[in-house]
Amino acid sequence: METMDINEIENKAIEWQKAEKRWHFHMLTPDCVFNESNKQHAVVLENSSDDQQYVAYTEKRNFSLGKKLVKLLHGSKILDQPKRAAPPKNPNLQKLIDRAKEMNKRGIPWHHHTLFPECIYNDRVGQWNIVMEDKNKGNLLEAAYDTEPKEDMKEIERLFYEQKE
Repeated sequence: METMDINEIENKAIEWQKAEKRWHFHMLTPDCVFNESNKQHAVVLENSSDDQQYVAYTEKRNFSLGKKLVKLLHGSKILDQPKRAAPPKNPNLQKLIDRAKEMNKRGIPWHHHTLFPECIYNDRVGQWNIVMEDKNKGNLLEAAYDTEPKEDMKEIERLFYEQKE
């Protein structure tokens, strides 16, 4: 994985979006199971079309960059208040949502991952997997899907970006 400056991450994502590459990103905390640094926050940018991965390390979470990238990747309405007419497609997601709401209410930082089917961190190759590390409860909460869970992603992303930086 190649290291790049945090300012280059957004430009690379815009370039890949314009070129219609299959890409996504991760915001890793220092204690994240996927973070090889274990000292700093990391923003990982993946391009599965060309098998490229880049990482930028920062001292703090970069919510402003994350919001830009999530809107670029999933559309400008991804963080809008959801109008859910039905329960989550995967019942396990409700556990993630409930835990995220509880942690937001208590001001406890948390993070999640939306692992694309071909993501380098996804052990469920071929499936979408929304994962939340719950260090306080000592477990990993997961919701796996065969197709892109757009409405479920919208809710968890909105909750994530409601946190205080």
